[in-house]
Amino acid sequence: MKKYNSEFKSMIVELYKTGRRVLELSREYGVSEVTIYKCIKQISPITSIDDADITLEEIKQLCEVLNVPRSTYYQLKHQTESKWKRENHQLLEQIKKIHFESSCRYGSIKVHRQLIKEGFSVSLKRVQR
Repeated sequence: MKKYNSEFKSMIVELYKTGRRVLELSREYGVSEVTIYKCIKQISPITSIDDADITLEEIKQLCEVLNVPRSTYYQLKHQTESKWKRENHQLLEQIKKIHFESSCRYGSIKVHRQLIKEGFSVSLKRVQR
């Protein structure tokens, strides 16, 4: 298996971003298509659907393959995280912090007490979950 340096990988990705096809780059530089796709994913990963330049035709095709209406795609794309999910995420991070600060000795009851001291309004059952 041949190793490629980061400069070569970056060059391949830049050429890909300018519009060159993977098959074309593969033939020109003697690199497998899989390797090129891995370089692209490694150097410039798409973190969300908003980062991608997806055309209407591609959206139609994706929805057709997944057997999902386009309205569902757009609904999910524009959906924001609910207040409950944000609070739950914040609470979970705080629970983990308290648990690890206690050298993993605190159980749900002590974690609950500590959360109350820190100003969180949360039930013991929610902490236990």
